[in-house]
Amino acid sequence: MLLKCRDDLIELELMKCLRGRVTFSEKEERQFRFFVLGEIGENIVNNKAACLEGTVVQIQDLVISQDRICQIDLLLIGSQKIYILDAKHWEGTYTVGPDGFMDLTHDPLHQLERAKRMVAEILRKMRVSLPVEARLVFTNPNVTLYGLTAEMPIVLPQQLDSYFQKIRMTEAAMSDWQLRLGERFVGMHVNDNRYRKLMSYDHDSVRPGIMCGECRGVMREHSRKTLGCCNCGLTEPKLVGLKRTKKEFERLFPHHKKPVESLYRWCGGLVSKRSIYEHTRKNKVKN
Repeated sequence: MLLKCRDDLIELELMKCLRGRVTFSEKEERQFRFFVLGEIGENIVNNKAACLEGTVVQIQDLVISQDRICQIDLLLIGSQKIYILDAKHWEGTYTVGPDGFMDLTHDPLHQLERAKRMVAEILRKMRVSLPVEARLVFTNPNVTLYGLTAEMPIVLPQQLDSYFQKIRMTEAAMSDWQLRLGERFVGMHVNDNRYRKLMSYDHDSVRPGIMCGECRGVMREHSRKTLGCCNCGLTEPKLVGLKRTKKEFERLFPHHKKPVESLYRWCGGLVSKRSIYEHTRKNKVKN
């Protein structure tokens, strides 16, 4: 049973809206790629875990604050064990030694061990005597890890299916007791991350217009009812571009009033004021 689904990462959603509208620095480009790969990895793990329906309680993207922030991509509460899964959609070559990953400032194995200790301590205070199993789950087939041993808490991409099937075979049918325990963990979830750093921007620094939904290139008028991307050549109805751009405007400037004139300027004049008015009116009627 899925008790808590994955939250959209505010930093990533803002950067998706800003991409193509502002020039990212090298650091921001790396950060954006890091967020995107993290989203891909978590989605793969969450989709694979769907086979556990009826056996474990699933809590996605759990953030616990116990003196320090601990973020868990996926927490599974079974009848036999508690499982902590940290998704990594890394690519490239890495070396793992006896003390963890070499040449990395933030070792994911150390972070995983801290999360394991924190969850174990929480269970101890709850007087729950379940063992905790923690795993780094690699989801990208283009990753190579040297120095691995059988004892390391690492699941490789080719082991994903068998790992989840093993959990399914181990765990019994889910009980109300597991659900109550899961609800206690969800109750500890904190929404505010004290380490969150959002990109700074304002109306003057953000480029208006309709950006391509595929490559974030600039869209131009293709015909009376369609738009075309100057970069990849994608064409789409103007209404599709308007809906996407309106959502971006609302996310970037949530407290800004959105009369027809403002949205018209934000779309770079590519959609008529009448179309914007009719679209806005229909949405108000639906709501």
